[in-house]
Amino acid sequence: MGNVIARPEPVTCLISPLALNHYAKDFLRAGSSLEELPSGEFSPVQLYLFAHAIELALKAFLRASGLSMKLLKEYGHNLARLLSEAESRDLLAAVSLKPEHRAEIRLAVGYYSDKLFEYPNLGEMLKGYPEKPDPTLLHNAAEVLVGELEAVCLEAS
Repeated sequence: MGNVIARPEPVTCLISPLALNHYAKDFLRAGSSLEELPSGEFSPVQLYLFAHAIELALKAFLRASGLSMKLLKEYGHNLARLLSEAESRDLLAAVSLKPEHRAEIRLAVGYYSDKLFEYPNLGEMLKGYPEKPDPTLLHNAAEVLVGELEAVCLEAS
């Protein structure tokens, strides 16, 4: 008997919306566990955790709406693009995201996409981070998205 060579078909691995939302919930929980800072103080770690939770929650919604992971990667970490795409797919029918939440998510784009929450930037430090998002509003936006999208993600998984 000779050797048999098996040639399996390519496998497509699907990441469920629920898995993305689970990760979003973890980042949100980590950010929420940090001590609240006095007003005006800059906490890049907490803001990063909230922004990342928002990114993952928006990607979970878009995944539940039928977008592939490959297509989601094309959006990168651009919260404004993700939010706009999610809004075009009726995000606001699924969650009670207020206009001030959406504005704060868009405000976070420059800091989050440019990795200013991850690495110090002398220019921003000297200016006092004038365009930083409000941590409370960003936290509230993340809570709304993660919490209210869980049922949507569960249904789609």
